[in-house]
Amino acid sequence: MTPAWATIAAAGAGAIVPLAFSPFELFPLAVFAPAVLFWLWVDAAPRRAAWYGFAFGFGMFGIGVSWVYVSLHTYGYMPVPLASLAVVLFVAVLAVYPALLGWLQARLFRRRGAFFVVCVLPAGWVLGEWVRGWFLSGFPWLNLGYSQIGLPLSGFAPWSGVYGVSLAVTVSSGLLLQAWRAGRGRSFVYLSILALLWTGGWVAGQVDWVRPAGAPVRVALVQGNVPLRIKWVPEYRQAVIGTYIELSAQAPEAQLIVWPESAIPGFLADVAPEFVARLENWHRKNGTDFLVGVVEKDRISGAYYNSVVGIGAVQGAYRKRHLVPFGEYLPFPLLFRWLIDYLRIPMSDFSPGASTQPALSVVGQKVGVSVCYEDAFGTELIQFLPQ
Repeated sequence: MTPAWATIAAAGAGAIVPLAFSPFELFPLAVFAPAVLFWLWVDAAPRRAAWYGFAFGFGMFGIGVSWVYVSLHTYGYMPVPLASLAVVLFVAVLAVYPALLGWLQARLFRRRGAFFVVCVLPAGWVLGEWVRGWFLSGFPWLNLGYSQIGLPLSGFAPWSGVYGVSLAVTVSSGLLLQAWRAGRGRSFVYLSILALLWTGGWVAGQVDWVRPAGAPVRVALVQGNVPLRIKWVPEYRQAVIGTYIELSAQAPEAQLIVWPESAIPGFLADVAPEFVARLENWHRKNGTDFLVGVVEKDRISGAYYNSVVGIGAVQGAYRKRHLVPFGEYLPFPLLFRWLIDYLRIPMSDFSPGASTQPALSVVGQKVGVSVCYEDAFGTELIQFLPQ
């Protein structure tokens, strides 16, 4: 295959990876696509391997995180050319991870036999996912393990987390490639190991790790769907709050009512006292607890937090720990202050909450809380588990 066709193959293989995830759920593609990249890497020199890795990453992230354009243009009102350029640059940065892996594996390993294909390349891929999950705040989208939810390999998740499942996926890729490289005579060995791996995942998934604690809790989730163009306008604040109260009234049997992130468009201290009193009276009458998204401001330091406060029997509040770069805080402010000034994003300089926070008591249960972007970081969510 010529370098040009190899580049097209790498980009095409990367572009089909997102189809392995919901809502398409073509899960075999999560195995076949890396196998194509590994095949291209086996005989490639370092610079060529880096280029194939970049092409694969550009295809994968170009399709898989194209939703960033909607965030920037539709909701951030960024002009089409600038939003498009920002997305292309963002995708290019993410594509550096497989590019770097391609260069390193070709540079460090001269012998590229079965061990290299089945063990080294999969381990390197998972290492890249792990680094991408925390470096520069982290962006763990499209980790291959998530494509296997509800499938045999997901049985490894309680034992090893998403990275363990990603390793099982990429080892499967390596086994498929090595079976093809070995030919008829020895392919049976690698296909047998592949079958054992998937069978092991299914067996591991038969362990029941959880059990109910107490009676079921009736929960209502309320979404006001308030247009962003009016949400932060002070004149609309009471109307927005009224919308959530009216929607909550439609769930009289709920023991817990949850409002979304920053449902109250303003600082908690600025909200009329009768609002909190009204929900507390609601609790006394119906026994309903509330978790409400709101912005908290420290009167002494002036710092403000993206918080979830409890009203009713709920004790305490949760302050968002993992903030969104450029949306909730500004990395490298000397370089990027102009961008925030241009976008005019309200509440764009939050302070992070404490790295360790207690679980909240809700309807007799201890619950962990996450806000929006934090849902992607399982290693942080699991910190609530001992409670």
